Amino acid sequence: MSGADIAEEIAAALAEAGEAVGDGPLLCTLRKAAEGAKLNPRNVGADGLPVTSADTLHELTAVQSFQQVRDASGTLLAQQVRKVTVNATGAEPKEGDHIAVGVALADAAEDTKYLRIEKVIPFAPGGVALSYDLELET
Repeated sequence: MSGADIAEEIAAALAEAGEAVGDGPLLCTLRKAAEGAKLNPRNVGADGLPVTSADTLHELTAVQSFQQVRDASGTLLAQQVRKVTVNATGAEPKEGDHIAVGVALADAAEDTKYLRIEKVIPFAPGGVALSYDLELET
């Protein structure tokens, strides 16, 4: 069994987990900035405004958790970290990308609220990513 096959099984398990504890799979929309999306002031359109490449959207299946934060002495702080574990069968999330948790790709709209991905931790025991743990902005 290859790493890609295992990643497919994990994606199916994430969807199953969502069905077992919620209203179905927790679908998320990942928004990735297009390659070279940084503004180049010399690259302007006919209207005189800077031109950027379009962002791309990708659908991921996830499970979500909230973890309490403790300081160095172990004291519980009044802060939580929001984490989602997503499948690794689609686009690879990177720090700085944005994700809309609970929003399917088909439902993503202009006014969809996206959260910035602060940290990406791949689960890749054999060098092939099987899933990603994402730490989101609070």
